[in-house]
Amino acid sequence: MTARVLVVVVDVHRAHLLSANHRGHWSVRRSVSRVLRDTAALELRRAIGPVSPPSAVRPWMTRAHVLVEVAWPTRRRRDVANVAPTVKALVDGLVTDGHLLPDDDDAHLIGPDLRSAPHLSGTPGMTRFTFRIEEQP
Repeated sequence: MTARVLVVVVDVHRAHLLSANHRGHWSVRRSVSRVLRDTAALELRRAIGPVSPPSAVRPWMTRAHVLVEVAWPTRRRRDVANVAPTVKALVDGLVTDGHLLPDDDDAHLIGPDLRSAPHLSGTPGMTRFTFRIEEQP
């Protein structure tokens, strides 16, 4: 089984985190989701390397378990489950836009399992999402 680590850093001032507690207007959520998806797909392409022509793009893995560790910018009290909509948008970017898996349904994706990191992100205003992607048989 192959395991990969992918880090996606989100600037909370540029692309607000989507939260389970905040229900903004659908058009705002959609635009934030698009920025998050594009960011995740770009980071995946950087990590994996050049991609062949789009017509020949195939998923990198057929099935995977994803563990997501969230490193916050401050020591404020947090509830990691609240960023599930943000993680969903990032996973959509990895799977749909980045072609990591054939689909993000239960047959291909186990998780994502969310955890808080024991350390800070290291950069003010930035939240770091570390994806541990382990290929499954």
